[in-house]
Amino acid sequence: MKSSAPATALRLLLALALGFSLGRCQVKTRAAPPPSPHPYLPIEPGGAWTLQLTHWEYPSRFDSMPLVFAREEFFRIGSMEQRPEGWTIRTEPGVASLLFLGGLGLEPADLIQDSQGFWLREQAKKKDPGVLLLPASPSAGQTWSAPAPTGIEVQCRVLTLGEPFSAGTRIEVPDALALEINFQSEGQAERRVLWLGRGLGPLSLEAYTGPRLLDQWQRTDLYPFIRQP
Repeated sequence: MKSSAPATALRLLLALALGFSLGRCQVKTRAAPPPSPHPYLPIEPGGAWTLQLTHWEYPSRFDSMPLVFAREEFFRIGSMEQRPEGWTIRTEPGVASLLFLGGLGLEPADLIQDSQGFWLREQAKKKDPGVLLLPASPSAGQTWSAPAPTGIEVQCRVLTLGEPFSAGTRIEVPDALALEINFQSEGQAERRVLWLGRGLGPLSLEAYTGPRLLDQWQRTDLYPFIRQP
């Protein structure tokens, strides 16, 4: 017994629809691969750095002899969450408060690594790229700027790249990057100078108010890069 033409056409349409549906189910989208470790800021889960903080406190702006305080601080990578665009990195303590005056309204903040580099972003603003901290492929003399959530304009500049770093008689690293961060708040000029070692991450961070150096963080766990007495 032969099938009617309408029934044959209906079965043909059903077969085509089923085949198209199965074909669509087999298509899988792949997440973009995470960015490779930055040569000057390698990040890995559980990573930690020990720094010694030295603080110079001036009783007034007319005093030339400061009071000096020193203490150890422990900086740890709390967690890393992989996303299609890269990594979201939680830090302890807050990296925004360490790098910027008052955190620039970014606390609590995430450190974001993507194909463009490292960003500091307020946790509540998931779609905001944040403030660019370090490009993926920096070059000596490179400059960029970005507004912080509080409206303060942040100016960044790569001072040196690939040159040796030496902190007095303590640390000597053959290949380092120096990053300068400038911003103004309530009429005062604030400046940070961050040194990063190739394959080592943070080496030193200096905080200035005007011409005065107020705070300095230096790594104390950089064997064999720490000079022996």
